[in-house]
Amino acid sequence: MANTPVFLVLDGYPQASRLELQAGGASMAGELYKNVLRHHSPECQVDIAFSADSAAELPTDQQLAHYHGVVWTGSNLTIYHDVPEVSQQIELSQRLFKAGIPQFGSCWAAQLAVVAAGGRCAEHPDGMEFGIARSITLTDEGRGHPLFQDKKSVFDGFISHCDEITHLPPGAQILAGNDYSRVQAVSVTHQGGVFWAVQYHPEYDLRELAGLCRTRREAHS
Repeated sequence: MANTPVFLVLDGYPQASRLELQAGGASMAGELYKNVLRHHSPECQVDIAFSADSAAELPTDQQLAHYHGVVWTGSNLTIYHDVPEVSQQIELSQRLFKAGIPQFGSCWAAQLAVVAAGGRCAEHPDGMEFGIARSITLTDEGRGHPLFQDKKSVFDGFISHCDEITHLPPGAQILAGNDYSRVQAVSVTHQGGVFWAVQYHPEYDLRELAGLCRTRREAHS
C-alpha cells in the first residue's frame, strides 16, 4: 500500500558480537527494534541492514530514498576508534542527514548522531553506566520536544555504555541528562536532516537486560 510506513533498522553490532548476544540469550539488536516498530505500527514494513558489516552491502542513496525513517540500534563498537566498521557508519549517517531522512536510535546512536554532525565523544571517566540509569531528567528543551510528549520530567531507563558525548556540534540540543551522563538524550539538526537519539535503551526490557548481562560477563570471564 502506498501509505504503508517503511522503515530501515540499522544494526550497529559486528557479526561476531551479534552471535555473542544470541549465545547469551539476548535478541539481536535489529530484531529488537523491528519488534518495537511493529508493536506501535503493525502495518509498517521493516527492513534490517547490518551497518558494521561490509560497506559494499550498505544501502545506496537511491535505496535509502525508499524509507520514511531510519532507526539505529546500539553497538559495542567505540565511536572514536578509526576503523572501517565505525567510519562507514558515520558516513552512512551523514548521507542520511543530507538526504533529509529522519533518524532515531539509542546508545551508540546518540554518539553517532553527534559525531556525524561534527561533535565528539570520549571514554567516560567513571567507567560503565550499566543496568538502570537513574533520574534521567528532561531539560527545558526536552520538556517542549515532541520526542518526550506525555513523558514524565524525571524517569529511569535501561542502559549500557562506557563512552559519553563530550562536545555537541552546531544544531544539537540536549534533551535530557542525569548525574552520570550530561547527555542522555539529544536532538541533532544537520545539513537539512534531523536525528533524535537517547543514550539509554527504551527498546530493552528486563529479559533483554539479563541476556546482555550474561553476554558481558562471559566476554570478560
